[in-house]
Amino acid sequence: MEKLVCHQLVSFFERLKILPTLQSAYRKNHSTETAVLKVITDVLRAADRGEVTLLCMLDLSCTFDTVHHGILLDRLRYAFGIQGMALSWIESFLQDRTQSVHIANQQLSIMKLVCGVPQGSVLGPILFLVYCADVTAIAHQHGVGVHSYTDDSQLYFHADISVVDDKVQQLLVCVEEISHWMNGNRLKINKDKTQFVWLGTPHQLSRIRCQKITLGGADIQISTEAICVLVSCWIVG
Repeated sequence: MEKLVCHQLVSFFERLKILPTLQSAYRKNHSTETAVLKVITDVLRAADRGEVTLLCMLDLSCTFDTVHHGILLDRLRYAFGIQGMALSWIESFLQDRTQSVHIANQQLSIMKLVCGVPQGSVLGPILFLVYCADVTAIAHQHGVGVHSYTDDSQLYFHADISVVDDKVQQLLVCVEEISHWMNGNRLKINKDKTQFVWLGTPHQLSRIRCQKITLGGADIQISTEAICVLVSCWIVG
């Protein structure tokens, strides 16, 4: 039953072209390979133009477990046009689920879940993609490149060395707005595991002076990765 509903949902979304095109997961012809190829190609083209790339790899905390059912159903109704019996079926799929904790032979009290999509299910991942579709839209509004795979999002920009400081601030504003959006939607960026890396040729990277940024009050060191090493790793992999 889940497979049938999932197939119809994805067909409906793709026919109307309302799923993010730069989201590679749980869809035909969208995989880890397409995600890697897209980002690597953008980085290599930027290097050919004499530009460096700053890549931000966002890490989220407990994403599948914190999807709020009410927000998800509203998003399906108002942003994706799912109504009537189809919406009622999805609501019944999400609601009236419970969980409990077992320690040795003792079971703690059973609690009713008001959030989370079932991990390991067929339909859960597609519902998660719908829930997080606004992340790519926010990135585009800030002129920041983006590509996502499940709950992992890569934000990046390309720029000449002379203007990287302004572009870094532009990227940080974008990350802060995404963080604010996630807080309002019961999601959370794990800032301790979010990473930034400069990508470019060895000569380009040697001219970069910005090696540390501040995000949410925390100082984050920016690592560097030369294009020649990056391509070598990709080919060997």
